[in-house]
Amino acid sequence: MKTLVTTPSPVKATDILFREGVPAAPAEPAGKVRGDYESLQRSWGSEVLVEGTESVVRAVVLKNLQRIADEPEFREFDVGVEGDPDIGFAQINAIFSTLFVPVRVWRGQDKLYACGNSLFTA
Repeated sequence: MKTLVTTPSPVKATDILFREGVPAAPAEPAGKVRGDYESLQRSWGSEVLVEGTESVVRAVVLKNLQRIADEPEFREFDVGVEGDPDIGFAQINAIFSTLFVPVRVWRGQDKLYACGNSLFTA
């Protein structure tokens, strides 16, 4: 994954993700996104896949990043994009002293999708 910016600001991280990361990711068919999400349910414990317009998904991502930034030992957000056509997505990794918490966004054909770990909410 190519890192676009590192910042402690949830607002800046969200802005860069949607201004640079999401447009750089290849558009994925809905079936591929759902298949990728099923894998993340197992590995990340993800419980919700948000689907919608950019403004809807952006608001959900920002709300989650603001919560994450308030957690103890939070350090910064790494905003990046994976542009490989076989695994395209944009992602923010919230970096803590001993772990990271991911939030992933896919660009679909007509809407965006987002998920995170088990604490990610819609």
